[in-house]
Amino acid sequence: MKPVECPYESDVMTAVSTKRWPNRADADLRDHVAGCEICADVVAVTMAFEEELEAAPSAPPLPESGLVWWRAQMRARQEAARLAVRPITVTQAVAFAAAVGVLGALFGASASWFQRGLHWLTGRAGSVVSVQIPWSDYQAWFAMLMTEHSWLVSTAVLAFVLFPVAIYLLVKFSERPA
Repeated sequence: MKPVECPYESDVMTAVSTKRWPNRADADLRDHVAGCEICADVVAVTMAFEEELEAAPSAPPLPESGLVWWRAQMRARQEAARLAVRPITVTQAVAFAAAVGVLGALFGASASWFQRGLHWLTGRAGSVVSVQIPWSDYQAWFAMLMTEHSWLVSTAVLAFVLFPVAIYLLVKFSERPA
């Protein structure tokens, strides 16, 4: 049976890795490697690894500390700008939706052709379904809303105007650095 380990194996590996092989190695160790298959394999493999290690490029140079600091500052500013824009974007979206709603209500209340079309549509729907549509008379519905359901109007004003402003201010002042 062939041996798998040699007592000189670590000595051979040390000689190769410290660049003493073969010229500055002991004569006894060189004679042993010449006659031992295990140590000859260790020399071949270790030499291949050492050559690859020498051929490998060295570590890339590190950038200057001032450049690293400047990049970190720029990244922090960009992140702060992204964070600051979020509440503004939400507020703009809510304001746009409210403006579209108000413009739609004004258009629906003021356009006579739209009113005629709405009355025609409710008349057709009334002939198919025998249900009284409460908003078929727009002016009466609006008057009822403003007199009897003023709590609903004030809640809508709070929900669509004051709450977004309050949320914006809350977010703006809660993210201020301490």
